Order: sequence, then structure tokens, then C-alpha cells
Amino acid sequence: MLADAKPGKLLDIGCGPGYFCRYFSERGWKPMGIDVSPAMIDIASSQGAADIQYVVGDAETLHELGDARDFDAAISVVALQNITHADRAFVAAARRLKMGGVLVGAILHPAFRFPRQSSWGWDEEHAILFRRVDRYMSKDAVHIVMHPGADPSKKTTTLHRPISWYVNALGAAGFAVDRMEEWCSHRQSTSGHRRDAENKARTEIPLFLAFRAIRLK
Repeated sequence: MLADAKPGKLLDIGCGPGYFCRYFSERGWKPMGIDVSPAMIDIASSQGAADIQYVVGDAETLHELGDARDFDAAISVVALQNITHADRAFVAAARRLKMGGVLVGAILHPAFRFPRQSSWGWDEEHAILFRRVDRYMSKDAVHIVMHPGADPSKKTTTLHRPISWYVNALGAAGFAVDRMEEWCSHRQSTSGHRRDAENKARTEIPLFLAFRAIRLK
């Protein structure tokens, strides 16, 4: 989604261990990564190139970056669904982007991947693997244990919101969505009586959704 953009200054919101900062640095961009976790920033700093800057900070405000509007692009890869007020993050990102700058986000697909409210199902009669979705429109917060059986006290929260919520929140922050992609799994089953059904389902039911939004105001 940034293939046609001229490399410039890029902000990775929720950068984690810095994989995408390193990826874009190798392609001529000047990335900066921000994450709320000091541990993640330590890992990113130890692995990244010396010219990549990493900051411990809050995606909902980005106060740690000051008031400069000098970023050409911003990305957030599978992090928005873990940000309590993602709409505030959109506003904060808009304040840091140049006019015409782009925000690219990738999230768990809200229509097909709602934790504890969606799952795979098997229709034995028709030999079809299908996606069961019990809820979609309702916003919800789902607490997920990170290390089941080892340390049940460590949890992360996934926020579910319908697609319309994301589009409207981006619009309210001054963005216009101009591109959207739905990503399917590249995995292939090679054995078992469900092999063909599994492979067909993977190509038809996307589990990730990506969007590109342009800052217009």
C-alpha cells in the first residue's frame, strides 16, 4: 500500500520489536517506532539499525513526538485492535502527518475474526469448512490469556469494532480511505480428508483487513 509512495519519514505506531521499522529502513525510508511497552522498545533498539529511532509512548496521544507535522506516512500493523481508544490514535496520527500523508493500518478482519465470537466449523454432509460468526456489529473488549497454563495473570485485550466504526473514526480524524485489502492465508494443507475444503476456505475467507487513508485536513 506504500509501494507507490516516495520514501520519506515514516512513523510505526505500536512498533513492537521493530520489524517493520527495519523493513522500511532497508527500502530508503526514515522510520521512527513508538510503542507503549518499554520491553518491546528495548528489543527493537537492540536489533535495529543505528539510524532508527524508537520511543516509548502512548499511541492515543503521541505527545512524546511533540507537535511537528513532518511525517510522510504512518503505519500500524495488527496493533489498532489493542488500543483502547483507536479513534484518538487516528486524531494523534493526523496531527503528526503532513497534509496528504497516508496512514496504513492492518487489523484482524472484524467480519470474520471476532475473538470468542467467531470460529471454524465443519459441515460433514457437504464437506465444507465454514466460518461461524455469532456477533459482528457490537463493540466488545475480549481479554485473552497470553501464556495459558504458565502464567494466567498476563493478559492482553482485543477490542472488536465493525468496519464502519474504523471508516467513520478515520473520517472524523480528517482522513479519507482510498484503498482497502482483505488478506487470506497463504498456508496450504497437503494431507487429510479436509485438505481441499481447508485450502478453499483459506482463499475465500480473509482473516486480516488492511486500509490506506489519506490526511485531507
